[in-house]
Amino acid sequence: MSHLDKLTVLNLSGNKLGEGVSPEEMQKFREKLACNMPKSVIVLSLEDNPMSVSNKQTSPELVLYRKPFVTELPALDEFDKIPVYQAEKLAHKGVLPKVARDLPGYLDELIGKANLKIASDTLETKIDKEVKLA
Repeated sequence: MSHLDKLTVLNLSGNKLGEGVSPEEMQKFREKLACNMPKSVIVLSLEDNPMSVSNKQTSPELVLYRKPFVTELPALDEFDKIPVYQAEKLAHKGVLPKVARDLPGYLDELIGKANLKIASDTLETKIDKEVKLA
């Protein structure tokens, strides 16, 4: 897959990625997958796979899940509908140790903002439909 050097959006949601991989080997599986992805990917979705971690609430496991993709894909701006900022990339590389210590809190804030945007977009769509019907 790494030969697809112009690929910018990659949606592998619901493809059973990681099925049959033991919990002990799961992080290595994620790292290998991330290493084999095109470096040009800007938007990545891996939701609803055995190897993915729900972003409904933050946890150290969510931070660990995101790490290989955030560090291996330099162009990545959005991962599982949550923005990827430079601070997260640098924290995973050890450049920002204070941010690294609070990555779950940082991700929690990003998830809240992403959910708020989704709710706002949904409300805007409903209002547009209502106005057109009136």
